[in-house]
Amino acid sequence: MKSSNFAYCRPTSLAEVFDVFEHYGDDALILAGGQSLLPTLNMRLSNPSVLIDINRVIELQGVVEEGQYLKIGALTRHYEVESSSIVEKHVPLLHMAMPYVAHTAIRSRGTFGGSLAFADAAAEIPAITLTCEAIIQVHSKQGNRQIAVTDFFQGLYSTALQKGEIITRVLFPKNEFTHHVFKEFARRQGDYATVGIAIVAKFHLKQLQNIRIVYFGVSDRPIADVQLAQDVLAQDFNAQSIYQLSNRVGHDLEITTDIYHDRQTKHHLLKVIVKRALLELLGKVEDGVS
Repeated sequence: MKSSNFAYCRPTSLAEVFDVFEHYGDDALILAGGQSLLPTLNMRLSNPSVLIDINRVIELQGVVEEGQYLKIGALTRHYEVESSSIVEKHVPLLHMAMPYVAHTAIRSRGTFGGSLAFADAAAEIPAITLTCEAIIQVHSKQGNRQIAVTDFFQGLYSTALQKGEIITRVLFPKNEFTHHVFKEFARRQGDYATVGIAIVAKFHLKQLQNIRIVYFGVSDRPIADVQLAQDVLAQDFNAQSIYQLSNRVGHDLEITTDIYHDRQTKHHLLKVIVKRALLELLGKVEDGVS
């Protein structure tokens, strides 16, 4: 449990980061919070020639409002997002989900951009980012570009990031939904989710006008169930329709297994959590709770 030898540099600007990238190429790895990277180094699953510690790059930090977006810097710690009043106001689903991200010690060091770049299919932050249809802003020596979150996650631990690119910030549209639900099943508090669900919905006079439903922990990336959302919109939103629709969930998904659960078990848990989440949403609407 000891890493191989590597060089270490600690730039203070993005320009310096990209200079190191240009020199070392694929042999360079970014160190931000290190909560995912350090275990892979110690098990020698990663063997970089150099670690680029970006913790002194101030421009990658912080949460700010700008126009119609809330912008979260890639180096912003999970605990900062969790405790941010403007996140609670403008991206309430994210605020709701943050206490489920690992443990307090990990949230004190782990970074928002790091979770997205790692792209674990059972992690909460990628799923919330997809549900909220955020935009991932990335930079390289050649310039910057924006990636729609629907194009960002490409498989297990796989993203649309290209060689020499790093995530700099994430743009969340300010909340336009009236109701939010987040639920997950995990073996222990703080573990990655066995299955999870995130929902945003817009009601007017208790009539459903729009809904997005995203699963995590069931496939190789977070999955938006567009068909279920359409089916929910097409029917009266009540307990009877929820029971009927939840029983149809997941039959067309490539549900992945893990070391504890086979496909049938996870499929069953997915149907259970969908039913519970939609019933919770219905209860919030009937009680006048957002």
